[in-house]
Amino acid sequence: MVNELKRAKIRTYEAANRYLNEVYIPKHNRKFTVEAKSKETAFLPVKYNLKHIFSVRESRKVRKDNTVTLRNIVYQFPKLKGSRTMAGRTIEMRVCLDGTVIAMHGGQVIFEWPAPLRVADIENEKEVKRTFQ
Repeated sequence: MVNELKRAKIRTYEAANRYLNEVYIPKHNRKFTVEAKSKETAFLPVKYNLKHIFSVRESRKVRKDNTVTLRNIVYQFPKLKGSRTMAGRTIEMRVCLDGTVIAMHGGQVIFEWPAPLRVADIENEKEVKRTFQ
């Protein structure tokens, strides 16, 4: 690519972009384009919940007041059917890419909260102080 730009006597970003769009990409596409054998899609449906897979995960122990803190945000658990409290249990808190926070225990979703913060906020350690119930 660098040699092609030199041969074309291109010295600016604007000229390089124009060369890519008008000369190189059409030439590349003509050379390497192959007609599909079948018009049907080759993609298979995803069997897993990608929202849960692409998430930041942290373990937390539920306090006596049925709350956990994650990144300076306090999450209150509602009362669950068949169980009086979550207190004392270790759960996995997941922050999804869309900011949704999911509490899991034993591979099951216990509760899901709307997006108080994004994964980018966690990576940058920007703390948001709010309480969600």
